[in-house]
Parts: sequence; structure tokens; C-alpha cells
Amino acid sequence: METDKVLPGTYKTLPVDPSADPDIHAVSKNEPGDYADSGANKSENDGSTSSGDDSFESLSYEEAMSKYGSGRYQVIIFILLSLVTFSCVFNNNGYIFIGATQEHYCKVPESSNWTDFNNKTAVLVYTADTCTYNKWARYRDEVDGNITEVMIEEDIKCYSWVYDKSFFDLTIMSEWDINSCTGKWKIALASSMYMLGFLIGCIFLADLSDRYGRSKLLLVSNICMVVIGVIASFSVNFWMLAIMRLLLGIFTAGARNAGFVYVCEIIKERSAAGMLHGVTYSIGGVAVTAIAHLFPHWRHFQLACALCYILYIPYYWIMEESPRWLLSQGRTEEALAYFKKSARINKVEFPENLHVYLEYQVCRRKAQLLLPMQ
Repeated sequence: METDKVLPGTYKTLPVDPSADPDIHAVSKNEPGDYADSGANKSENDGSTSSGDDSFESLSYEEAMSKYGSGRYQVIIFILLSLVTFSCVFNNNGYIFIGATQEHYCKVPESSNWTDFNNKTAVLVYTADTCTYNKWARYRDEVDGNITEVMIEEDIKCYSWVYDKSFFDLTIMSEWDINSCTGKWKIALASSMYMLGFLIGCIFLADLSDRYGRSKLLLVSNICMVVIGVIASFSVNFWMLAIMRLLLGIFTAGARNAGFVYVCEIIKERSAAGMLHGVTYSIGGVAVTAIAHLFPHWRHFQLACALCYILYIPYYWIMEESPRWLLSQGRTEEALAYFKKSARINKVEFPENLHVYLEYQVCRRKAQLLLPMQ
């Protein structure tokens, strides 16, 4: 029997079962084996494909977004996710108030009477500096009433401080005496720990978002921010707070990035959506100052910021998963459910049979159809 000969360096088109790669398209319930390709089998009039008495509409993801995924539903999701970004500033910028610098000076002993070695009576007084204080003996002349001060001891090390409470009732500086005398670098360290956590979250949680979905990561991040934030408000020492700040940075990055990617995947005008999404972050930076004014005690401020993330936990049940991510995972029926819900809320007629595909998957599949033969 004769077989087809293929010269070296040439390509041969092989027959492919359309249903062998379901990730390329969204499968309709009526025709699970149909293959949706960009521009394949489209009629000249309405872009539909016929199969007997049934017909379906084959659209790329971008085309489906323009036709069924642009409207009030997307605006609602954008606002909801922008609120998450708005609140993420509370963790990012809130430490400015938690670790705020308060004016301080040494706490000195109270004045007291003292008799020197010459049996002269004097009053001990103290002059405070930032890290040290001086001890003076104040004598009053019994004849003319003149007062003379003599230094008894100079530059005595300070172990307690008095803090200015005109702006903040209590910060970690005044509660744990973290000042320039004892090691103010600790305040900067806790801030660096948060940014380190944010970097870790951007690297590792981004991968988890691609593996398990935007909504799941958003749910986990919000729950963790609530729990960790509440624990941080009850920190017993600086090092406990620093560790909580590290963990807060990780999950703040997870929540913010998951929300940002979700917005960019469901809105066609991605540049405008990304820019407006960032504007809410700036607005949150203004709002956090108002919260700090309402809660001048750092523990109350931290607790208030943490509890606000409870509002975003129900998002997991309110919003569908990103349709683009669903298509990339082959979960085509769920992606179609998103477009169907979107069309209903946007008051757009939705076809009975719709095929939606990601263009990069079609290009990959076409490349697989051409196999080099040696």
C-alpha cells in the first residue's frame, strides 16, 4: 500500500478532533462538540454558524466583552473592587499614625528638700533634656532672699519620658518608649517589614491568583487582613507588631493586586480602568487621616482599619470569578454564566448558543495543526 511521502523540512496538516481541546472555546449546552474559531464558518450576514437547524454565535473574548460585558454590571464590580483598593491604603499609610513621632523629654523626679554636707537646706530641682537630665541644688539666701543654683549631677541617663499628647493620645513610640534615646530605628524597621511583606505578596500570591482564581485570593486576603489586623491591635511588644506588619503587607498585596487584575480583565478600556482604580487609592490616602483623627489611640486606629475588611468578605459570593481566568482554565460553562448575567443586568439580549474563546489559545491550537515531519 502506498503512503503519502513528506519531504524533509516540510509541514503536513493533520486531522484534529475539535472536542480534543475544550480550552479553546466556551462549549454550549446543546452542541458540546462544536469548535469555535475566529472567523471560522461564519455567515456573511450575521456572523453565526449553522449546524442543521441550530445556530450558535462564535466570539473572541474581546468581542464578547464589547457585546455582552460592557455596561452597568461592570461599573458595579469596578466600584466594589475599587473600595478594596481604597481600604488597602489603611495598611499602607496607617503606620504613619501608628508610629508617629511625638515630642518628648525626660521624666525627672519631683522637687524635694535636701540638706548638703554643710547642713545648708536646699531644694533639689531637675532640668530635662531629650535623653538626659541635670540635678541642681537651689539655695535661698536668708538675708536678701536671692536664689543660687548649684549643679549637683550632670547628664544623668533618662529611663522614662513625657510625651506630647496634643495630636496623638498614644503611639507605639509613647507606649513602648521607642524614641531617639532608646532606638528610634525600630519604628523604621516595622515600616520596612511591611514593605518586605508587600514584595513577598506580589511575587507569591500573584502565582496563587493565577492558579486558584482572583475571587478566592481576594477572599483569603480579606479574611487574613481582618484576623492579622485585630491581632496587631493587641500586640504586647514591638516585635509582635513588626511580625504582624510583615504578614499584613503580604495579604494587602494579594488583595490589591487580585482586585486590580480582576478589573482589567472585565473592562475593555483597561488603561482608563487601571488609572481610575489607582485614583481610589489616592482618595483612601486622604480618608485614612480622618480615621486617625477619630481614633488618636494607635490600638483603636489599628482595630478600626482591620474591621473594615469584613465588608469585602461577601464579595466572594456576590461576584462571579473573572471570566477570562475561567476560560483559561477550561471552565467554559462558568464563563458563559458570567456573560449571561452581565447581559441580563446590562439589558442586552443574550443568544441561546454562544461560543467564547481566548485568541491566544486559538493561535496556539493552529500552530499545533502544523507539525514538522522529519
